[in-house]
Amino acid sequence: MAGTVVVTEERDPHSISKITFDFTTSSSTGRQTLRRTKRIRAKSCWLKLSPALPATTPTAAFDVAVTDGDGVDVLLGYGTDMSNSSTTIIKEDYLGACAGDLLTLAVTNAGNSKTGKVILYIR
Repeated sequence: MAGTVVVTEERDPHSISKITFDFTTSSSTGRQTLRRTKRIRAKSCWLKLSPALPATTPTAAFDVAVTDGDGVDVLLGYGTDMSNSSTTIIKEDYLGACAGDLLTLAVTNAGNSKTGKVILYIR
């Protein structure tokens, strides 16, 4: 089975906006990638990554990247080796910006048919 990513946006042009990526990895490759359909011009404020329920928790030390149109990781590599047992917060000081880019979420090393949520807050 192919993996999926559902993207939900709560946009506020005068404040912080929230982009949520709910992912399920492929049942054969253990990875998932999604390219966003709307362009983003913003500074990343912080990122929250939550593994799913125990039955579908990603493998320990799985990797998440959010890349811009030039292939630059907006997480600046801080999405590597994520915890599968607790929520991870990456603060603004450790995140990049995007300038009118389509963003791509990539989840790797998570195991087959695993789920989680990546939330990117931007301004």
